[in-house]
Amino acid sequence: MKKNKKTNIYTLIAIITIILLDLYSFYSFSTLANIGLSTKILAHSINLLWTLIALLAITYGFIKRKKWLKLIATMFLTWSIIWFIGILIIEKTILQTAATIGICLILFVYFVRASDENLFTTRNIDKKEKNNVFKLGEYTLYKREIKTKGKKTRVLYYLSKKRVENGQPCQKPPGYEVFINKKGIPYIKKSER
Repeated sequence: MKKNKKTNIYTLIAIITIILLDLYSFYSFSTLANIGLSTKILAHSINLLWTLIALLAITYGFIKRKKWLKLIATMFLTWSIIWFIGILIIEKTILQTAATIGICLILFVYFVRASDENLFTTRNIDKKEKNNVFKLGEYTLYKREIKTKGKKTRVLYYLSKKRVENGQPCQKPPGYEVFINKKGIPYIKKSER
């Protein structure tokens, strides 16, 4: 079965937008005129520190495909929403700030709703492959090759309700039967015949 994985373009666009929002928030705060110099320097320093940490963490998390990327991105977007609400109150630039808050909210919803497996990659399954996949109710059969301690390759078959990142959907192999355990969860096992 052919499994094509490519970078999820929506996540890439979201990360680039976060970086641009971060740079914009840094710029917009540096141009505020309605607060004192000492307050401006302190807040500017805190924003600069958070900006650098967030940008480095988000970029590293995306490049290395870390699952904590969602958490850092949603924390940063929450911070940005609060930050821009503060700017809205101080500067009263309603159109720019409201649009920026709207973008932050859209990105926040994207990261909250994105599943871990779809955050980084999209999987293209051919139509033929989709039809050849064994399903039992809500469960799909997956296979995964593992290496044993003796350096041999072994294929594991298992049924799952959710999409599995490290497994491939497959047909039921010959010589295997489906059983249901005491909890009502199906599993696949070689027939004893």
